Amino acid sequence: PLGENTPSMDLYTSIRNATVGGCILGLSTSAYLALVGRVTGMSGSLRTAYLSLTKQKSSDALHIIYVGGLFLGGAGVRMLIPSALENGGYGSLMLIAGGVLTGMGTTIGHGCTSGHGLCGLARLSKRSLLGVVSFFSTGLLTATVLHPFFHKNWVPTRTQPSLVPVHDTLPVSVILGAFLTLYGFTQTEISRGLAASFCSILFAFGLGISGMLQPTKIHGFLALTTCRKLRLTPPSYPRPLFMCVCVCVCVCVC
Repeated sequence: PLGENTPSMDLYTSIRNATVGGCILGLSTSAYLALVGRVTGMSGSLRTAYLSLTKQKSSDALHIIYVGGLFLGGAGVRMLIPSALENGGYGSLMLIAGGVLTGMGTTIGHGCTSGHGLCGLARLSKRSLLGVVSFFSTGLLTATVLHPFFHKNWVPTRTQPSLVPVHDTLPVSVILGAFLTLYGFTQTEISRGLAASFCSILFAFGLGISGMLQPTKIHGFLALTTCRKLRLTPPSYPRPLFMCVCVCVCVCVC
């Protein structure tokens, strides 16, 4: 049971998972570039898939398949690694507002942590380096300033797998992921479609294993005051997330 783990065991497990997850993320992004010829970028794929599905631009089947694979991969994480998910304490309105702001930020910044942070740094891109410094410093400042107002929601609340999530969206993820994937396969070569789908599903599992789907780890990573005021337990301490990013970039460089 989760409660019987000692702090040292939890820290070891967290660091191990972050390392394995970082390797998986690195392999996924490298394979996507090698097999499909494209740089991994979550915000770019989502935007292009939306524009393609709404007929605002010519159809791009590979982006549609990639987004569908992310839904299927998320469903796979929910079924196979339920402990990778966590109740972060946010309400629906807060999640919607956060999603809208994130979408606006990635559009203005022409990229996100996957495109700039993982692939861009691995390619030694000066533009990506500037982007990473910009959005991480802004994220640190924002999370630290907002901590006094939302600290009750940011307390680590790792729950047993049977209690996560409260509102199970698994059927929606499976149906939507299958629809997008099958729709994309009707418009591209099977081999490239399979490669894109495999890489996106692998990327989703990398996020789950590394702990990037647990809000308290992201909070511990960004809010400078959380480690001192909340006395975060080792699994929520930011070091494993740093390790995950570093390992992923190193794998991409290699």
